[in-house]
Amino acid sequence: LAVRVILPPPKAAICGAFRAARPKARQAEPMLPGAPMQKHALHKSSWPHARCLDGSHAAYYARLALAHSSAPRSWVIQLGGGGQCWDRDSCQEVKKTYYGSSAAWSETYDGNTFVSADRKLSPFADWNHVFVPHCGSDQHLGTAGYVHEWDAVFSGRHIVDAVIGDLSARHGLQKADVLLFAGLSAGGIAVNN
Repeated sequence: LAVRVILPPPKAAICGAFRAARPKARQAEPMLPGAPMQKHALHKSSWPHARCLDGSHAAYYARLALAHSSAPRSWVIQLGGGGQCWDRDSCQEVKKTYYGSSAAWSETYDGNTFVSADRKLSPFADWNHVFVPHCGSDQHLGTAGYVHEWDAVFSGRHIVDAVIGDLSARHGLQKADVLLFAGLSAGGIAVNN
């Protein structure tokens, strides 16, 4: 487990780290306490490099804090783990799973301790919650894109940058008072880099 807290988050890191076409802002959907996180697709037109190992377009899950919560401008972003590959054959196997493709991801995610809306499980229950699945087999750090020799896409860093950009454009991440990054396994490696 790795955790990094940024108080307050530097605006340059949130707003300027990834220059891309920004999607139009939209009204946040009302979220009920304890409701599962909703999937948010990273659309090709806005985030063309945010692709999973098999080339499918990545997504993330989010549950926004209620306006009257104790921490409406606090965020916890958890980077998922799992799904490592080390050669062409292993990458072909990972591409068939949740860890290499977004094709079969569900529309909702219930979360775990860090991104739980249950106050008994998480001291961050009133915060905005984001979960970024690991689908690039690159510890969320890859920027190589398509690698012909392995017939795979390594774009984990592009996915994280796109999530931050999308959250800023659509949900006001750039106005955060506190930003906590957490990660397990591959996500923990990314948090520490």
